[in-house]
Amino acid sequence: MSNRHLSPGRFTALAAISWLFLFLIVLTGAAVRLTDSGLGCEEWPTCDKDTIIEAWTFHRSVEFGNRLISGFVGLVCVATAIAAHFRRPYRRDLVRWAWAIAAGVGVQGIIGRYSVTTHLHPLVVAVHFLGSPVLLWMVIVLWVRARKGPYALTDAPTSAPIGHFRLLGVLAVLVLAVGTLVTGTGPNGGDTRADRLDLDFVWISRIHSIAAWLFLAALVTLIVRMMSGQHTSTAPRGTLRLLWWTAAVSIAQGAVGYYQYANGVPRAAVQLHILGATTLWCLVVLAYLSLFDPGRQTDPASNESN
Repeated sequence: MSNRHLSPGRFTALAAISWLFLFLIVLTGAAVRLTDSGLGCEEWPTCDKDTIIEAWTFHRSVEFGNRLISGFVGLVCVATAIAAHFRRPYRRDLVRWAWAIAAGVGVQGIIGRYSVTTHLHPLVVAVHFLGSPVLLWMVIVLWVRARKGPYALTDAPTSAPIGHFRLLGVLAVLVLAVGTLVTGTGPNGGDTRADRLDLDFVWISRIHSIAAWLFLAALVTLIVRMMSGQHTSTAPRGTLRLLWWTAAVSIAQGAVGYYQYANGVPRAAVQLHILGATTLWCLVVLAYLSLFDPGRQTDPASNESN
């Protein structure tokens, strides 16, 4: 940085760091639930009435530790948003996306507080979890734009199967959403006192499985279309590679999911499943965004008005 200005490369690195921490906070939040520490602290922002923590027990330490990590993630995202103002050339689109992410982290904190005050109501916890994929989508967009410049729908190859990619995204959202209902119905609710959804665990698990199979079918057919020769000449080379990685993670996710179902939903497998789901979502977003303006490496002054 010179004269308080930030180079495009350094800002891109900051966006990547924000992405990393937003990814990790999903895993630490899952650890809170899987250790039954969700109500380890029943007050907000303190843990016990007017004190941070009156007695350092395991559950309280895990829950309050996750709050501290969440606060740190928020600071990282705010720092990235502030840094966007000092990036040169100045890019208004990056400033908007960066501040939207920082605001989103704040909203997640509010939902997290509400999940505690509602004693981990499954639907509130579900909304809290689904906020993470939204933030990950936003930070990946920020990172891609910081690397390649702004893009529009017209920047994608005209023959690219955009509609098929969007269908894949919709199915990915469906899998995640139904997965939260499975979580809200089954064990590992975050605390033994937490309410559970009045749904049949077997049937909601089967619906989740069907959604996952639909996603995999859409993914396979998309890969076939991309390999047919119609799109390989126009689509970026990395797109097909990302789709293959998505397929590999999706198959592994299915294996972990069936293992969970057959073995009473063990907590270690659930944590692995959440890791896989988060990774899979990032790959889907990256694959879609890879279609747009893949070759732009310049940062023209005209970007200032975007």
